[in-house]
Amino acid sequence: MKVLVTGASGFVGSHTVKALVEAGHQVRAAARSAHRIRRALRPHGCADAVETVEVDLTSREPVVRALTGCDAVVHTAAVHSFDARRRPELHAINVRSTDLVLGSAYGLGLNPIVHVSSFTALLPAAQSLTASSPVGDPPVPCGRSKALAEWIARRWQLAGAPVTIVTPGMVWGPHDPACGESTLLARSVLQGRLPFRLPGVVPVVDVRDLAAVHVAVLSAGVAPRRYLAVAETPAMAEIQRLVAAAGGGSPARLAVPAPVLSAAGRLADLLQRMLPVRLTFGREGTWTALHCPPGADASATTADLGVTFRSAAESVLDTVRWLIGSTEQGPLREEAA
Repeated sequence: MKVLVTGASGFVGSHTVKALVEAGHQVRAAARSAHRIRRALRPHGCADAVETVEVDLTSREPVVRALTGCDAVVHTAAVHSFDARRRPELHAINVRSTDLVLGSAYGLGLNPIVHVSSFTALLPAAQSLTASSPVGDPPVPCGRSKALAEWIARRWQLAGAPVTIVTPGMVWGPHDPACGESTLLARSVLQGRLPFRLPGVVPVVDVRDLAAVHVAVLSAGVAPRRYLAVAETPAMAEIQRLVAAAGGGSPARLAVPAPVLSAAGRLADLLQRMLPVRLTFGREGTWTALHCPPGADASATTADLGVTFRSAAESVLDTVRWLIGSTEQGPLREEAA
């Protein structure tokens, strides 16, 4: 099967490309920069095994050209960032590109069409997350854009498009070319830049297991489906402890009331708009963890697809080992290249 992977220069996209190549698929890797695609794929040893295309996913004609000739698409392209400076990108990439890619793929007859969502699209949630959880109404920018994209994907499902929605938790693991939120968190803990315990909980999945889910759902002729990709839902303070322990340090001990942290997050977002360096702490991360339920049920994913999930501890440990030993971008680099 020939598969287009959007966002192939990113964390999830590059791991998905690797998994697809290893499974014997032909891959067309798409992103805004071919150079970034090759750089992201280099650690996986498959940069020369795929076709690369540069594409603007917010414009219909380039999207159609990228899809033409493919049998299926895995739409991983997204801005999943709590950086207040990136808010203008959120609607264009997370919302508009989702509608263009899914709609164009349906029009061209691709099957299946895989949309990679996010658990943040289901927040706030009062009950444990499942693949059938309703779309949420997050009041924070990134979460809201993911919820709008989720609505679009479900709308295409209702229209009869063979769309499979994969909803991952917070993605951890090695070889993150974009220095995403989990990598940024781990780096900040290792550098001692988070002296207080973060509140709430968050679902966790390993990027390699998420890529395995994407490979497993690539069977044509199936009805629209939804799968949750989550290993477990640890407390944020436990994630901090795991990172610190993996790096040989001590966990943060200072407890700060959640309302105080929420207010501080709002202030941090205001400062972020004026600062050239990315701040670790902000409102969206705090809100997300505080409004996530303490559980997630991905048993249907394991039963239907045969994919099992690494523990959060293993994923965090592998992330830290990569960060400390990486020569790809410098182990504790301030900004992604």
